[in-house]
Amino acid sequence: MRRRMLLAGALVALAGAEGRTAEEPDTVPSAFLRRYCVECHGAEKQKGDRRFDGMTFPLVDEASILEVQDAIDQLNLGEMPPKKADQPGETERAAAISALTKQVTEAREAISGAAGQTVLRRLNRREYLNTLSDLFGMRMDTFDPTSKFPRDATSD
Repeated sequence: MRRRMLLAGALVALAGAEGRTAEEPDTVPSAFLRRYCVECHGAEKQKGDRRFDGMTFPLVDEASILEVQDAIDQLNLGEMPPKKADQPGETERAAAISALTKQVTEAREAISGAAGQTVLRRLNRREYLNTLSDLFGMRMDTFDPTSKFPRDATSD
């Protein structure tokens, strides 16, 4: 609860800051990763099989989305950066989490192509009978609940 209040306060403070030049959305996460993550997750060392020195924004593939999502999770939990390393301030951490989350959301929408819409599909008669057979463990030869269903469309 306390962490959420700090995050909300940080976001309000950042939103109300006038006179500052806002960084571009892709430079906030890049700068944060360079400053706090690349020392342990860079070209020389890749702790936890993570490498952020070559990370580019906007994200373009599922693998980079998963890596960034894992980084967001670690930041939210307070696990990263490690206690012995330089620590970001709460406002800097909140801004980085917000920017990284926005990058992940935009990348997922771009990759899905349908912007998060699910295509609905129904089972045909045979698939429906097989599903019932699997669920109830009985043969559907004598009882056909699909007899009153509309006919399946077939291509001639």
